[in-house]
Amino acid sequence: MNVDVLANNPRWTTYFFIAVPVFAVVMTVVIPLKRLKNATENPPGVMAGILKLIRRLRRKSKISDEECQFSSSIADPRYNKPFIDAILPGNNAMVKHLLSLGIVDVNFHDGKMTGSQYAATAGNKALVQNLLENGANADAGAGRVDGTTALQVASARGHLAIVDQLLEKGASVNAEAGDGCGTTALQSALEGGHLAVVDRLLEERANVNAAAGGDHGRTALQAASEGGHLAVVDRLLEKSANVNAEAAECHGRTALQAASEGGYLALVDRLLEKGVNINAAAGWIRGRTALQATSAGGHLAVVNRLLEKGANINAAAGYDYGRTAL
Repeated sequence: MNVDVLANNPRWTTYFFIAVPVFAVVMTVVIPLKRLKNATENPPGVMAGILKLIRRLRRKSKISDEECQFSSSIADPRYNKPFIDAILPGNNAMVKHLLSLGIVDVNFHDGKMTGSQYAATAGNKALVQNLLENGANADAGAGRVDGTTALQVASARGHLAIVDQLLEKGASVNAEAGDGCGTTALQSALEGGHLAVVDRLLEERANVNAAAGGDHGRTALQAASEGGHLAVVDRLLEKSANVNAEAAECHGRTALQAASEGGYLALVDRLLEKGVNINAAAGWIRGRTALQATSAGGHLAVVNRLLEKGANINAAAGYDYGRTAL
């Protein structure tokens, strides 16, 4: 026997026709909410999707990389520290992953340096290349207090391959030295005695007369003289380096004072031939005249040469640990 349940049970009929539309409404609300919840709990995936869309639109509209600076606009500050933490030990795979997601600022500065500066310091060529290809600013940090650009720090460490990389990517060979103890790329290379880097920078027309930093600063000629690099001194003089550039105010040395302090007689003679001021004033703080500097080091041959050329034996001592020649 066939029984029509709905016909014989009017209440079921009512419940059925009410439940079906209610269930449909609930599901149309719940499913989108669930998807939204999953999306908010996984922001990198969402950002990766946005990045992919932006890249697709950029390709279609033929906008250049320089014009489409989208990485910083969607970068998540939470990932900047992990980004630097991956750079420090040279974890290039993790750096690539973070950059591919578009969630980090490639030029993030952690208060000390940017990622490219850390990579250049470590001499990590592959990592430097990766960062540059993803928009790292090769001149970030110029002019900061004690700041160094990636090129300046690579020059200071003698990383010639990275110096080449940075110059090819348009790094400024004459970027301003940071305040305080900052040095230009050429000054940095000379202070470290990295002569191959010096040659490379001179090929790129590095400014041989860039001013020395106020604290412990050296011009290129002063730095080369301090290191006793006669061949480099000759090359700098050929390029019109100022033989009488003043000593920096704090711990400064003129070229002659620096060469005399090191006892480099041949270099002293070369500077004297070029008309150097034998009695140039000492730097104000811990400065030395040429005669005072070489006397302190016990370099008798240099002392005799300076006295022959009229060095003032009674020049006043500089402030703070200054010494007369005697």
